[in-house]
Amino acid sequence: MSSGAGRARLPLLACLALVAAAPLRAQTVTDPTDILYTELEVWEAKGLLGRLPALQPYPLQMVRHLLAAVVDNAEASPTDRQRAAWLLAQVDTPLHLTLRLEDRSATNQAGPFVKAVIDPTLQGMVTSWLGGAARFQLMGLRLDDGLALPAYRGAPEDLVYDDAYLDLLGQTVQLRQASYGSFGVGDGAGELLFQLGLGRHRAGPFWHNGIVVGQQAPQAGWFSLVMRQPFFTAHVALYELGATNDAGEGRAAGKHLHLHAIDFHLAPWLDVGAFESVVYGDRIELLYFIPVVTYFHSQGLTGFTDNSLVGLDARAAPLTGLDLKAVLYVDDTSFNDVARLRFDTKYKLAAQLGVALSPAALVDGATAGPARAGAHEAFRLVTFDYTAVMPYMYTHINSGDSELNFESYTNAGQSFGPALPPNADRLQLRALFRALDDVDTGLLDLDVGAALIRHGNASAGIIPGRDGSIFDDGYLGD
Repeated sequence: MSSGAGRARLPLLACLALVAAAPLRAQTVTDPTDILYTELEVWEAKGLLGRLPALQPYPLQMVRHLLAAVVDNAEASPTDRQRAAWLLAQVDTPLHLTLRLEDRSATNQAGPFVKAVIDPTLQGMVTSWLGGAARFQLMGLRLDDGLALPAYRGAPEDLVYDDAYLDLLGQTVQLRQASYGSFGVGDGAGELLFQLGLGRHRAGPFWHNGIVVGQQAPQAGWFSLVMRQPFFTAHVALYELGATNDAGEGRAAGKHLHLHAIDFHLAPWLDVGAFESVVYGDRIELLYFIPVVTYFHSQGLTGFTDNSLVGLDARAAPLTGLDLKAVLYVDDTSFNDVARLRFDTKYKLAAQLGVALSPAALVDGATAGPARAGAHEAFRLVTFDYTAVMPYMYTHINSGDSELNFESYTNAGQSFGPALPPNADRLQLRALFRALDDVDTGLLDLDVGAALIRHGNASAGIIPGRDGSIFDDGYLGD
């Protein structure tokens, strides 16, 4: 973390959000920010599902399998089993239609709304081994207000340019659309499951704003394969990203991110894993489709023009309801210096340490017998994590002939990892409370979060004109 000029401290940021509403809100498997995945996160922390696959979103047949596992789990509380049965019925409903109004305006301009959404979702199983989901959003936006969010959170909208608009009640309403969808092929248990689609993603053990692939990053096309065995889980994925220049401008296809990972289940309470990624573009490199060969070696065979990264992760659950996690993601460092114990060297990496705590599971674990319903279940989940992104992490020098940068770890001009710039760190606390849980009237959760974020321009006073952002690769003379 640089301590030079240009450092800024952001004050403690607290936000309160409703993450779930009445049954009218669709439970769609294509969106890893959906309430459906919030439930899976809670049940993983409670130990009801074991370690879930690192790549999201999940295909429909896997979601159905996981929900059925909670319904049939004798260790689950009656409330959890009832909620899982309700969600299973929701995902088995072929068509959902959601109408939504949101106001996130940061100005004092008059107007009834900032965003209105018509959100139909179609999903279902075609056969026992083939399932799909499609989601379309038609949005009316008052863009002159912007779509205000807390700092370093990422926008939930995936907007493409459209010149359609309406004049409504004295306001100019821009019309935008977004589309998401996926197809999954394989068995629901995920022994071997292939998926393709277009949407947002998560990769790694952290469910929110993780350092590998963050669910707040813009949507991307993807092709993935998951193999689940008692001793290990293997993942292979190809993400299709949008390339921009080093100012975040322009947009072009042809940028690819390959990811392969393996997690070893050493004990019921301990998992360790390793993963690797490579970012490149303007061509298709067949060597990167070989999952059992390291990307770094394959990159060497192609001339070292691409951007490869490697990482380690671990998870330990010493108590039911207590989940400890850690991830290290390395782009570049000086092995020779570290081997000589010279630690004042280059560290182009990101790290994340955290804990997920289920108060209900800890209370139930302290008493004999199966989990029971009670007031203690209202306090559902507490997560705390520390994330550090070293200077120039996720950036990369443009080694090609095009103005577009195909090697940086960005999608459509935004980080494909965490919503943090290089040379930044973050302490983040989140608590999830259940205010209403009734299958007839709906579900209401309160998601309370606070974050302390620090960021500084690592290039300040060193490279004139550089801003220390994800577009500043730190190289002199480029």
